[in-house]
Amino acid sequence: MKNVSPTSIIHKNNLPFSVNNYCFTKLIGQVGFSEVFLGTNLLCGTEYVAKVMTVDSTDMPEHWAIFDAEVSALKKLDHPRIIKLYDHFHQGSQLFMILEYCQGGSLFDEVRKENGLSMGRFQQVGREIVEALNYCHERGIAHRDIKTGNILLDSNNHVRLADFGLSLQTIEKRLYHSLGGSFEYAAPEIFLKRPHDPMPGDIWALGVVFSIMASGFSPWACDSFGELKALALQAQIKFRKPIPDIIYDLIRRMIVVDPLSRLTIKEVLAHPVFNSAKLVRRGVSKSLNMKKRKIFWDSIKRVSNADEKNEIESLFNSVGTSGNYFEIENNDAQAVVTAVHSVSGIFMLKDKRNHVKRRLIKKAPSVFETFIDNDVQEIL
Repeated sequence: MKNVSPTSIIHKNNLPFSVNNYCFTKLIGQVGFSEVFLGTNLLCGTEYVAKVMTVDSTDMPEHWAIFDAEVSALKKLDHPRIIKLYDHFHQGSQLFMILEYCQGGSLFDEVRKENGLSMGRFQQVGREIVEALNYCHERGIAHRDIKTGNILLDSNNHVRLADFGLSLQTIEKRLYHSLGGSFEYAAPEIFLKRPHDPMPGDIWALGVVFSIMASGFSPWACDSFGELKALALQAQIKFRKPIPDIIYDLIRRMIVVDPLSRLTIKEVLAHPVFNSAKLVRRGVSKSLNMKKRKIFWDSIKRVSNADEKNEIESLFNSVGTSGNYFEIENNDAQAVVTAVHSVSGIFMLKDKRNHVKRRLIKKAPSVFETFIDNDVQEIL
């Protein structure tokens, strides 16, 4: 094990290393300007992470401001859903923060793995994020970098709000010009560089997070920053799959162009989405009645020719949707709902939707065309 001298630079090539009674053995990530190392306190054996920022004379003021903002914020915040700061120090040209180790990874990882969260999981995680952010806002601290990658999970998959490097201790009624956060999550008043209250900016960013949690994808259907900016200026969000009406209502009240018209964090916490026992996806149990289910199931069942079946199944597979619903029993109501999910899902991909739709209608009976026009279009 290397004992790092005050003039040494700590990086992944000299692992393991020890400094100030901590031994670090593994690089586990990079956050902004910092590298994150996993290690152990040599006195008590507890695992921690070190967030290490390397600076030089040219960028010292900027990096020191980020370091100081995070340390200052975390020293003021003591909440079970906010990451804990245990120690901080500098050695040579490096700044160290010793933080709670979150073994569950990040919300970004979970959403990507699961392609969105279940409704129960959405309620749990969403409420914990809101409770953490509410605690911050009550103390006048705006996070300013809310995103899935900055929401960590402990070993029991509970939330830890992290990365306060861009946070700001606000003064009531004062407007700010400083920028912060990732462009995908930035509210219009921020990327337009207008004087603004950063608290509503957190609400907008959290609305984007909720969109990703519910659908598995960004709500911005675009390929460039210019397109994203144009969509954000109109709050034109889209979802690639149905989401519960109650969640849709919450997100629509958060992603609002006028910051004064957005929900406050307390209003988000009081929203019915976090006070309902069970949520239902849009377009299925509530808005898709049994008659429509039966019509749709009959349309699939009537595609009995093997070549037609293979053709349609190939189309579904080409856009990443399984064709297993062809084996569903006719009297299995739950399976029919799953089939509706599978079929409606193919129309979420803009570049292939029209091509697939034309070919499906050509092969399927006319009742299938009616289903496509009247029901799937509602969720595009």
